[in-house]
Amino acid sequence: MARFLWSVSDEANFLEELDALNMLCGDFDTVICGHSGIAFEREIAGVQWVNAGAIGMPPHDGTPLTEFLRIAADRALTFETLTYDVESAEQDMKSAGLTQGYDVALKTGIWPSEDVSPQSLRR
Repeated sequence: MARFLWSVSDEANFLEELDALNMLCGDFDTVICGHSGIAFEREIAGVQWVNAGAIGMPPHDGTPLTEFLRIAADRALTFETLTYDVESAEQDMKSAGLTQGYDVALKTGIWPSEDVSPQSLRR
């Protein structure tokens, strides 16, 4: 099963994923994932669940910044903010034909696909 998990998702959804991962991988203490685009860290049943966000897109917060996850040698996790040349990135997307709204999202910090987000994370 594939699904979006957000910081506000029901704990039961995380537990289902953790059970599936445990069957495939055995015991673990941390899950690092991504794709939903909004970085977060949450502890579920003693397991640290970390969503690294999406380095190529703003986290739907109205700013043109992106975030990424830094993992230190001692396993310490730090969410970092990345600034970049928004105008050039937008132009590169347009030049590549990537004009489905994410090119504009680079400037506005608002996704064109917020309908996939839980209601509490929408504008």
